[in-house]
Amino acid sequence: DPKLRKMMKMVGEGWLDVLPLSEALRTLRTDSTYWVFGENNFPEEAEKLKKQGQKVFGTSALTEQMEHDRQFAVDLAEKSGLESPPTHEFSSLKEGMAFLDSNMDHAYVFKPNDSTFNYMTFVPARKEDADANRELYVYLEHMKTDPGAYILQERIKQEDALEVCVEAWIYEGEPFLAFVGLEVKRKNTYDIGEMCGCGGDFTQMIPLDSELVKQTVGLMFDFYKEKSYTGFSDVNVLFTPDGV
Repeated sequence: DPKLRKMMKMVGEGWLDVLPLSEALRTLRTDSTYWVFGENNFPEEAEKLKKQGQKVFGTSALTEQMEHDRQFAVDLAEKSGLESPPTHEFSSLKEGMAFLDSNMDHAYVFKPNDSTFNYMTFVPARKEDADANRELYVYLEHMKTDPGAYILQERIKQEDALEVCVEAWIYEGEPFLAFVGLEVKRKNTYDIGEMCGCGGDFTQMIPLDSELVKQTVGLMFDFYKEKSYTGFSDVNVLFTPDGV
């Protein structure tokens, strides 16, 4: 809503100095400058700053690859000891709809490969698998924008699993903080309402040597140490009663 966006820009107005990135890059290169990227963006600029000896946290060429090259990220996670859910990849909406028709007793989650369309990610809200299958079918059937290649992943019911996001902050390959977050993908309680990407229900710091860290993001620490990585790393996992 353009009116609401105009109002949003007024929040905190005058509290901080705001500069275009190009001007900041030109004028703020000092020994006491810290560059903290709140999102995974501007990897080329971040890498140039690092080569110039600047202190950079939050984005890099590696995070860019992890974000946009799904197969690279999946292969790395599995090599580290993490398991990925059953996944099926498609290049057209008709292919995915035909697959849903041939597997009507199973529920699936829709995830575009291109992060430009991540807002299209869809987790069906209907409880019964067959109903959720049809819900996703209708979603694909009425999609106005072609998302390109995408995947369908088997959905596990909320009653049968707990989704946990475990995040570590790492400096030059050494982790120094860890958090656990319980997330929802929709705006409202019980994961219903509009899709919003990641809605944080609950988060808290946890010890780096906790079993939760060791069994999730900690499995990738050797890789990050080898790469002397600086930035964030998070792993989303589903815990089920049978431990799978």
